[in-house]
Parts: sequence; C-alpha cells; structure tokens
Amino acid sequence: MARLTQITSALCLVFGLAVTGLASARLLHPSTHGQDRQAAIAPLVLLGLPVTGLGAWLAWDLRHQRQVQAQTLTQAHEQLFLELLQAHQGRLTLVQFAAAAHMPLEEARVFLDQRARLLDASFDVTDAGGIVYQFPL
Repeated sequence: MARLTQITSALCLVFGLAVTGLASARLLHPSTHGQDRQAAIAPLVLLGLPVTGLGAWLAWDLRHQRQVQAQTLTQAHEQLFLELLQAHQGRLTLVQFAAAAHMPLEEARVFLDQRARLLDASFDVTDAGGIVYQFPL
C-alpha cells in the first residue's frame, strides 16, 4: 500500500507541476491576450493546483506514517530492552537482544551501545570472546 501511495504521489506531483508550469507560462507570457489568458486559468485551477496539492499531501502523509511507525518500533525496542534487563539482572548479550528484538546484529549493537553510554553500563568479555553488557539496575 505504501508503494502504491508513493507512486501515486509522484505521478500527481509530476502531472500537477507540469500542468501548473505550462498554464503559468501561458498566463505570464507577454504575447498572451485576454481570451487566451482566461483559457489558461481553467487547467491551472481545475487540474494543476488540485493535483499538485494531492500529490504533496500524499507525500507528506506517507512521510508522517513512516515517522510514526519508526517511533512505535523504537518504543517497542525500548520496552523489550527494559524487560530483558529485568529478566537477566542487568546482564545482556548482543545475541540475546538481537534475537528477542528480531533485528540484525549490527542494528542491535548500535542500540545497545547507545543505551550503554546513556546508562553508564560496563562490559564483560566471555571466554568465547563475546561481550556482555552489564547495566546498573
């Protein structure tokens, strides 16, 4: 659905801006006379401006939806992080968090590193060379 909205927005913007540009050029051209100017207003008002507005609104709405989804996902990851900290007495590995959050290891590492700096966590290294984040509770 988002892909269809994105395509529709782009088509509306391209078509609307083209009609708006052509009608505006016709209106502003010095050799255009009264009746021709009036004839150029109709496509501008009926097609150019509304279609351009629709395309802009669709693009804004899609951007807004993505921001809300990202914020919701971040809140869900934050909640999961706190639950895992409680369940594991503040000790958390990268693999534990990545698996629970269903996110790639590198993304999970960035998330945990940010929280480690924010919460002043310490690190332990396992015998296998893995990093265990130790967060204060």
